[in-house]
Amino acid sequence: MRRYTLRLFRRAPGEDWASSVERVRQACVERFGGAL
Repeated sequence: MRRYTLRLFRRAPGEDWASSVERVRQACVERFGGAL
């Protein structure tokens, strides 16, 4: 799980932090079914 999380938090080139956080949050919702 740790590797997976680190990969999620690695930003794409030119991607701002806000959209990066949003992408991570969206992935968490999909993975945990909205439990977070």
